[in-house]
Amino acid sequence: MMIAVAMTGLDQNMMQKNLSCRTLSEAKLNIYSFSMIQAVVNAAFVLLGGLFYAYINMKGMTLPTDAATGRVLTDSLFPSIALDDIGGLAAIAFIVGLTAAAFSSADGVLTTLTTSFYIDILGRDTAEMSTGQSRLKNRIHIGMAVALLLTILLFRCLITAR
Repeated sequence: MMIAVAMTGLDQNMMQKNLSCRTLSEAKLNIYSFSMIQAVVNAAFVLLGGLFYAYINMKGMTLPTDAATGRVLTDSLFPSIALDDIGGLAAIAFIVGLTAAAFSSADGVLTTLTTSFYIDILGRDTAEMSTGQSRLKNRIHIGMAVALLLTILLFRCLITAR
């Protein structure tokens, strides 16, 4: 259980993969195989991060820094290389990748919020929701999308106000 929580946090979409297994052995196999894949992916990202720093040193580039604090902006490292140094194709791939990741995440969040509100708060039946004919479900989905947008805009205002 602790491995599953450590790997997925309390993300319902990720946790549902483990809960949907039919037997305990299937769930264990799912957790073990997913943890191996996660280890490989994390190692690849650490390696790529190191390669970015090696690339910057090789090219004699300066690290992106915050003008006010002088702190290195590590989150700006890849965008600065992709957009300024490597060229147009890398910039397009970077923007498409960021957009795909953001929409995938937002889609999952929006679906989870809609389902949770419909079933847990309103106490509606899941069979009614799966028919796709519920006007209430559609209104809730639009309301959650607006609430999510307002939350994002609020955080942006708070961050830019600093």
